[in-house]
Amino acid sequence: MIVMILFAMLVHERTFVYRQSKMLLLAGSMDGSVTLLDAHTGTVLMRHKAHAKYCVRVRWAPDSSHCVSCSWDHTMAVFTHNTSTDEPSLQLQKSTTYLSQVQDVEFIPGAEPSDQLLAVALKNTNYLRLFDVHQLKV
Repeated sequence: MIVMILFAMLVHERTFVYRQSKMLLLAGSMDGSVTLLDAHTGTVLMRHKAHAKYCVRVRWAPDSSHCVSCSWDHTMAVFTHNTSTDEPSLQLQKSTTYLSQVQDVEFIPGAEPSDQLLAVALKNTNYLRLFDVHQLKV
């Protein structure tokens, strides 16, 4: 926890989400990249240049199978989190472009772990877009 706080103070322009079970840190930054870090050491495990502009939010799915990022470049990116190997990794599963900036994303757990939905909030709209996370359908 101390490493996360110190790292956040050093790199204040990033959005952080902390996943306790594997001690991983997911960071979205102003250059549009999404970075997976070891929370104990601060070591960068993987970096994706997922967006062309500022990444405003990153989130882990409740079951840690996926993570998502959104940006003011009008895109949302869904990643699959691979836990089957010794070295954790993220693979870009789907990137979606909208007509306005993506302000926020949130996972909505269902009754079963396979029933996760992803809510996407767009700037200047009154609607939420819902995705089935495991089928990646709108």
